[in-house]
Amino acid sequence: MTLFTLAIFLICMSLLALYSREVLRQTMQRSLGTQQFSTASFIASSISHELDDRLQALGGIARTITPAILADPAALGAMLQQRPALQAQFDGRTFFAGTDGAVTTSAVLRADNGEPGFADAALVGAALKGNAAIGRPFVRIKSSAPMVGIAVPIRDAQGSVIGALGAVLDLGKSNFWGQLADNNYREAGSYLLIAPQHRLVLNATDRNRIMETLPARGADRLADRLIDGAEGYWALVDPAGVAMLASAKGIPLAGWRVVLSLPTEATFGPFHSARARILLAALLLSLLGAALTWLVLRRQLAPMLAAAGMLAADTDADLPMRPLPVGRDDEIGRLIAAVNRSHAMLRQRQDALTASEERFRCLSDMSADFYWESDVAHRLTQRTESKREVDELVFLQASSLGARRWELPSVAPDEAGWQAHRAMLDAHLPFRHFDIARLRPNGSVHHVAVSGDPLFDGAGAFKGYRGIGSDITERKRIELDLLASEQRLAAVLDGVQSGVVTITERGLVESFNQSAVRMFGYDAHEVVGNNIKMLMPEPYRAGHDGYLGNYQRTGIRKIIGRRREVMGQRKDGSTFPLELGVYEAVLNDSKLFIGSVIDISFRKAAEAELRIAATAFESQQGMMITDANSVILRVNHAFTTITGYTSAQAVGQTPRMLRSGRHGADFYRAMWDTIHRTGGWQGELWGQRRNGEVYPNWLTITAVMDNDGAVTHYVGAQFDITERKRTEDQVRQLAFYDALTGLPNRRLLIDRLSQAIAASARSGCHGAVMFLDLDNFKSLNDTQGHAVGDMLLTEAAARLKRCVRQMDTVARFGGDEFVVMLSHLHADHAASAAHAGAVADKIRASLGAPYRLTLAAADGGATVEHYCTVSVGVALFVGQDASEDEILRWADKAMYQAKQGGRNSVRLYQPGA
Repeated sequence: MTLFTLAIFLICMSLLALYSREVLRQTMQRSLGTQQFSTASFIASSISHELDDRLQALGGIARTITPAILADPAALGAMLQQRPALQAQFDGRTFFAGTDGAVTTSAVLRADNGEPGFADAALVGAALKGNAAIGRPFVRIKSSAPMVGIAVPIRDAQGSVIGALGAVLDLGKSNFWGQLADNNYREAGSYLLIAPQHRLVLNATDRNRIMETLPARGADRLADRLIDGAEGYWALVDPAGVAMLASAKGIPLAGWRVVLSLPTEATFGPFHSARARILLAALLLSLLGAALTWLVLRRQLAPMLAAAGMLAADTDADLPMRPLPVGRDDEIGRLIAAVNRSHAMLRQRQDALTASEERFRCLSDMSADFYWESDVAHRLTQRTESKREVDELVFLQASSLGARRWELPSVAPDEAGWQAHRAMLDAHLPFRHFDIARLRPNGSVHHVAVSGDPLFDGAGAFKGYRGIGSDITERKRIELDLLASEQRLAAVLDGVQSGVVTITERGLVESFNQSAVRMFGYDAHEVVGNNIKMLMPEPYRAGHDGYLGNYQRTGIRKIIGRRREVMGQRKDGSTFPLELGVYEAVLNDSKLFIGSVIDISFRKAAEAELRIAATAFESQQGMMITDANSVILRVNHAFTTITGYTSAQAVGQTPRMLRSGRHGADFYRAMWDTIHRTGGWQGELWGQRRNGEVYPNWLTITAVMDNDGAVTHYVGAQFDITERKRTEDQVRQLAFYDALTGLPNRRLLIDRLSQAIAASARSGCHGAVMFLDLDNFKSLNDTQGHAVGDMLLTEAAARLKRCVRQMDTVARFGGDEFVVMLSHLHADHAASAAHAGAVADKIRASLGAPYRLTLAAADGGATVEHYCTVSVGVALFVGQDASEDEILRWADKAMYQAKQGGRNSVRLYQPGA
């Protein structure tokens, strides 16, 4: 074990050294990369500054060029020769370009250039658009040096671009390049100046790479990053397989990149050497430390090893534990002393446990209970036997160890009960009094009640169950006998129609049968255990408390043994009358009161209904009650008043004695069919009194049925509606007839004309309307008075009715105006017109005869003779071509034509006339 500990120590030290080395390498790489990127940023800033200076200088010259100078090449050349700054800043040539992009003028700034100037079209185009620009690098023909053109716009006084001024920089001898082109980055490092947009190397530590084209995408990771515009530093491997630390910084003015690179071997060479020395020193120190630790541990743990050997020897020899040698008074010695004390306490507890087990065995042998244990799979691992199982051979059972409870044959519980029990065991929950019944060899049933608690180890893992069981066979027998007795009693009580409630001396309900449940609306469990007052309305509760207290004090019985009517209260709060009888019984030296209650709501309601029915029977309606065969059993006084038959004369007869003969057999058949289908009938019926007088009555017949739906009686109620019919006739007369002549009025004529129009539409026959106006009637009224005029109108109405058929209508509209409607004439228009004309002439002749009008006696009784003619207008109609009002207007118009034609004439309405 000690060697294993030392090995772990060495491994940890080695891992610590390796981890330290890696952290140091990453820290150095991060520091060097930051420095390298700062250097690249400085170089890029210097190059950008030099390019900006040259653009500014070229722009300053461009601002001094006017259109006149631009148009004079000689003046341009002289101006440029006078600018010595251009010779210091530019190593190539200068050129001018017009707005069309063509180079118009070029000038040599140095005599040793030896080549014509160069102007890139794209460069010139950018300058002519108003922007300073740097062109694409190119190679000089003679020296193969890289060159690049720059250009700025030339503007006039209004700011418009009128040309471009450009110059060529020789990057091989650039004045702004300074000493950068001649120096390396550190000793092994290198630099590059590239134009990513053109994929060209502009300058490099390795001169052979100047104007080299960058590799294709994917061949060089660094080149790909530079072309994509990346900036920063990276640790990578170049295409040659050399690990490099590289940094890049952009020059936005030209779109170029400055790239610095340094091999990581040159960077981390000193670090690798120091790392090897550190690892060697760590290894040696770890070995030395391990050796020293092992020696110290061996010396310190010697007493513990001796104690462990003694314990192993005693255990192997199955000897009692001896006290271990302490050795010395240090930590190990104190630990061994503590172990000795623990051993002593363990011996004491073991002795106590042995004694406890002996007591438990004795109790188990004498008890009716038994002890059991089960494992994690709920298999029984231990079970004691109760005293009854030992004493009575019938209860001895085959060993159930190793089996689960539900795997043994059982009578109870059922499958659902076992499933619920297994679910509780699987959930590791405690359970109490789980009843199991098993059939024994002698045919009897053995009942046990089992309780158990789950066991868990120190880590909380489930180990099994342990618990006790009780033999409850005798208790079950008693319970079943008691239950059977209670069920028999409950069945008897539930079969009783009366509600039966038992209460204690304190007024608490002990039982509540089904009739009481139906009566009060409470379930038994809602009432049992509560005070009986919950079944009483408020006024009775105080009285109950007073009576119960008085009875307990004095023993005086006021209601016990008697029946009385009281009020009860249902669960919904409604009250109802009930009949209560209270009886006293003594059970186990305790008094018990048994209440018998009967709901008398129906009886009370029936009594009230009987009183109401007796009163209603002697009402103003004629009442008649018959049996199911329509034999009269009883009539009231109103019946005698209406029909004239006394009770003695009617009883035993049938309602047929009241038939008037106005209704046929079909009427009575339909009436009884309705009664049989709906249980009743009502309607208007003509009856006959005992004196033979026929009278109208409104009759209502109701069938009375028993609980099975069979008819037991019929009840008839009738009203004498003679006066109502007379009143209806009078109202109808006033509404539809003229009060003086008795002829239909305008309303009734319009209704009949509407029916005639509909009939004409169905038959195709014509009809006619005649509008009549009496001539010289006003003079009679003025000379003889209105009474004589009324007599003439009455006589005229009688003559008119004699001139037409019964199906025709004669109406008075008012005054001396009459209307005659002829229906069902002919389908032919001419024949109908001839027929109507003949009737009109007949009317004219009849009304033109003399009138002999006898005055009343009060007026002298004289007879007045008067001659009166009539003007008649006739209008024909057929179908529904015209409305009632239009037809009357036609006849009225024809009548006025007759008036205008000299009166006492007939005119037929002609459309369009």
